[in-house]
Amino acid sequence: MSRTYSYSNADTDVREILTKVSDAIMDDTDVAYWVEQSDNYIDSKLAFKYDVPFTTTPPVITIISAHLTAYFVLRTIKLKSTESEEKYVNQIKKFATDLLNEIITGKVVLIDSSGDKIGTNSSYGFNSSTLDYSPIFNLDDEINWEVDPDRIGDLD
Repeated sequence: MSRTYSYSNADTDVREILTKVSDAIMDDTDVAYWVEQSDNYIDSKLAFKYDVPFTTTPPVITIISAHLTAYFVLRTIKLKSTESEEKYVNQIKKFATDLLNEIITGKVVLIDSSGDKIGTNSSYGFNSSTLDYSPIFNLDDEINWEVDPDRIGDLD
């Protein structure tokens, strides 16, 4: 699937995080590949809750996309690293995935660039067919409960 546009920009958003990763190390075309992979990951996580891909990118999604892309780029160019470098790279990923999970759980609300809340898709949530249903549990006093001697036959 080829995207019509990306949630973040390789040359601006991602390079702001990766100030030391110049075009000589990894050019924008290669970074754009990781932007697309990040955006696909974001869409797959949010697909059950939102209509994706977004036609207008929510600002927080740009942040997540740029950070995930930065993680993928650093992981790609840094085969061997010190423990502190590896910790830094993993913190970038953790920030992005934690923020994405907060959106999924509802702790963070998606808003558009105008500040309006982005609604979830109509199939999100639970559907119940028990409207106006009276439960049968607790009808009798517990003292009157008894074990059905023909339970196995009843299951058939």
